[in-house]
Amino acid sequence: MALEKHSDQQARISDADPNIVAFEMIEDGKVIHVEIPVDVMHAEFGATRLGPVEFFESHRDVIEGTAKQTYERLSEPAEHLRMTFEDFSAPGSRANASDELN
Repeated sequence: MALEKHSDQQARISDADPNIVAFEMIEDGKVIHVEIPVDVMHAEFGATRLGPVEFFESHRDVIEGTAKQTYERLSEPAEHLRMTFEDFSAPGSRANASDELN
């Protein structure tokens, strides 16, 4: 399972919940819907005055890298992935990599 960036995707506020940023990634040509709650972003990256989408964009590389690693840990492919606090603290997560080097 290799999750990759979706070149045409735009991060946006979820239609279902204004406290979630939604975006898409690709696995073998199939669109995977990914969500990250705003409180998870704030816990990982700190508080900000930026709106949720702008805040996501300022940390996009780390969030997408962590989403990719989280997806690879799934026991089977899924069409939907909701990121959690645990995804950022998991051993080997992109967000946790600098802590593991120390």
